[in-house]
Formats: sequence, C-alpha cells, structure tokens
Amino acid sequence: MNSVSNLGAEVQAVDYIHSEVLSGRTIPMAEVDGVVRALAVTIRREQGLLLPLLDIRDVNQYATSHCCNVAMLSMGLSDQLGLSDADTRAIGTAALLHDIGNTQIASELLTKPGALMPEERLVIQTHPAEGARLLTARGLGNALAATVAYEHHIWFSGTGGYPQLRYPREVHFASRIVQVCDIYDALTSLRPYHDPWPQDRALDMIRSLAGVELDPLIAEAFLTMAAGATEVRGWM
Repeated sequence: MNSVSNLGAEVQAVDYIHSEVLSGRTIPMAEVDGVVRALAVTIRREQGLLLPLLDIRDVNQYATSHCCNVAMLSMGLSDQLGLSDADTRAIGTAALLHDIGNTQIASELLTKPGALMPEERLVIQTHPAEGARLLTARGLGNALAATVAYEHHIWFSGTGGYPQLRYPREVHFASRIVQVCDIYDALTSLRPYHDPWPQDRALDMIRSLAGVELDPLIAEAFLTMAAGATEVRGWM
C-alpha cells in the first residue's frame, strides 16, 4: 500500500474544512494544522525518492485532492530549496488553503465542462480575493496564507495574471512556490475541461513558463525535484 492510500482521514478533514467555510463558519485552523503535519510526514517519508500524490478520478473530488497535492508538492519543493522546517510547514498551510476562495463560487461553475464564458471567467477570477478575505478575517496569524491565496495566480514579477496589481511588484516567495505546484497539479489532474496531462508534457509547460509567469529559480528547483523522484499517484 503506498503512502497516498493512507490519507483518507486527511482528505475527509479537508472536506470538513471546506464545508465549514461554505456554511459561513470560520476556517478550523486546528484541522488545517493536523492535515499539514500528516501531509508533511507523507512527503518526507519518501526522502525525495517518490512524489506521492492523490489521483483525481472524478471532477467533484478536485477541490479536496488538489489542495492536498499542492500542499505536499509545496512542502517537497520547500525542502528542495533548503527552507527551514517552520517555513516549510507555513508554506504547506498556505498551499492547503490557497484555493479556499473557491468555496464562495457555485460548484456548477467550478465543474463546468468546456470553455467558460467571459463573465463566468470573471467570477472564477474572484477566488483569490475571496480567499484572502476569508483568511484575513481569521486575524494576523494567517497573513502568509492570505497573501498566497491572493497572489497565487499573479505572475512572479507582478506584471500579469490576476488579480491585476495596480502597482506591479514581485509576489511573495511563498506565493511563487505554491504557484508552480498549483499549475503542475492542475495540468496533471482530471479537470472538467481536460484529461490529465502526462508528466513530461506538464514539466515542459513549467519550463516554458519559467521567467515569464514563474520564478525561473523556483521552476528549475521544481524540475530538479521532479527529475529526482518517481511520481506515484494513489486514489481514495
């Protein structure tokens, strides 16, 4: 049994976190912390030899599994970059919550097959600001998670992506880490509008975005991490 197969409780916990926010209650940070610790153990257990990720076989599972995958990838990448344990866990927390703003968007729109209408795309593009709002409401202790939620679709230089910055600036280092991992998992997962991409095609896309949308040094570190480990996907 691979490491991913043991994450049933963590997946259920993320479902619970999302349902609490969807119901108008505050983000249960104790559960968030527990999930991040469990995911950190999973990614570190393999000592860089495996990338254990959840396999998304149903578009309705995407929100939960994607958040777990991005958190594990972000913590693995943080280790690759030589960050401290405390910083790695903080980035893992931010990664787990990076899409929390999607709880404020109708599920029918999030799972719509095919291309979005321009007005639908604008609604989808509100999720970073919504996520930052939800996390800011929790207080200053969630400043990094709120920053990453807001910035994870903004180009590393601040000159593109969304939300559009009035005064372009480089985004936070943590946001740059999560952005690479977010793009990779989105490409290699089942989505309403595309089948999972093969790993080599997704890595080629990461290469093409380096220095444009993605921080080139972080993108290169991600490519090194991926080259040195075998990706293993399990499903719940």
